[in-house]
Amino acid sequence: MKKTGAVGYNRLNIFIFFLVLFVTHINFFPYKYDLAIVAMFRNEGRFIKEWIEYHRLIGVQYFYLYNNSSTDNYEKILRPYVEKGIVEITNWNHYDGFHILDQAEAYQDALNKMKGVVKWIAFIDLDEFICPVIQDNLLTFLKDYEDYGGLCINWLFFGTSDIECINNDELMIERLTKCNPNYGSTVWVKSIVQPDRTISIPSAHFCQYKTPYFQVNADKIRFEGYLAPYATLDKVRINHYWPRDIKNLVEVKIPNSLLARAWEKEYAKKLQLIEWIIEDCKKLNTIQDTVIHKYLHRLKIKMNDNIA
Repeated sequence: MKKTGAVGYNRLNIFIFFLVLFVTHINFFPYKYDLAIVAMFRNEGRFIKEWIEYHRLIGVQYFYLYNNSSTDNYEKILRPYVEKGIVEITNWNHYDGFHILDQAEAYQDALNKMKGVVKWIAFIDLDEFICPVIQDNLLTFLKDYEDYGGLCINWLFFGTSDIECINNDELMIERLTKCNPNYGSTVWVKSIVQPDRTISIPSAHFCQYKTPYFQVNADKIRFEGYLAPYATLDKVRINHYWPRDIKNLVEVKIPNSLLARAWEKEYAKKLQLIEWIIEDCKKLNTIQDTVIHKYLHRLKIKMNDNIA
């Protein structure tokens, strides 16, 4: 009898183990969205429609956007998307200036809201375009990473391509084609995560995960933090158009960079920062890269269509 009881007890333990394993890996209630994006923005109205329509083309279904004290025409541009239930805007400015803590706290707010609602969430900026290289659809690509907590994607930095100003009837990703794959920050990453497996997002670049989940790069190599062991650009990458055109560099990026360092009171140091940004951006106009142009034809159609 004792032996039978012991066997029964072991079987019960095994059953409970596999039941827990099954429950934690299977979502019985379908997610509202398979793929969404969270981003914070300030005065990026010139480029926001292209950014949204591009990411909708690759499979993104919803956008959680945090407005950080914009003064441009972003409301007019985003209103149709809000009315269609594609975009949700939250005003968020808890610190003076364009503060990095605002972004981290806003992203944590979004992460908390999305648990049980979204299967995959990407935390990126509006100057970043996720570009699947071996697939056309990001959701299709992500199917190969469903066992992990998050996928970390490397940057490919693009410069201004010496373009003074991109016209309103032109696409940014078509005009800006010069990049630098050897730029030092290429090993930095941004994350696409499964919120139900994620605890927190301590920075805009990486997350902390529930046991036993963790983050990997595109080669499925595990690592911690915001720096990948090496840059992986052949499967998926983020085209990072940090300066965009020269007009945006001067009118938006440099002022935002100065706001982010509002604590810096010395004029000489602010001038040094401006000079460094301008010189550093020149390093990005190195080689041509047009991988993302495979989406141009469909993107041009979407830019001219009514929002659906």
